[in-house]
Amino acid sequence: MQIIQLILFSFCIAICYYAFSISAIGITAALDTRTLINMEVNSHLIHILKNFVAIGIAAMIPALLIYKYELGRKWICLSLMVIFSMMLHGNVNEMPLSPYGVVRFIEQTLINGDLGAVGVFLEILILPIIWIVVLNKITEFKIPKTSSEEVNQL
Repeated sequence: MQIIQLILFSFCIAICYYAFSISAIGITAALDTRTLINMEVNSHLIHILKNFVAIGIAAMIPALLIYKYELGRKWICLSLMVIFSMMLHGNVNEMPLSPYGVVRFIEQTLINGDLGAVGVFLEILILPIIWIVVLNKITEFKIPKTSSEEVNQL
């Protein structure tokens, strides 16, 4: 029963991550920052950086939910969430729950995609992992306690 709960929780979080990342990609595509920056820059690099920030913010919410509710099995849940999300991204114009969507997503972004598509692939794959590692480090960090004698000596 716990495995079924884990799979259902991962799938629900993947749907949220899919919706957040699709809207983040759409918002960054609609924003034109070249008019704000009056210099000649590589437009692919600017687009990848905008996607990195937007998908990073979109990946924070599912990573936080996984870290809060599935602490013991966070890596399994995160892996399932990323795989389900890739399946949904690959099935944009196909049947939504087709498992071939993962292969289609990898094929369209990593293998046949341009620099921006490869960046989106890596951001969707890596940014939730980075957020889980950051949340681990935040909870491991402890402020050292100082005694009142040390404070009085200063």
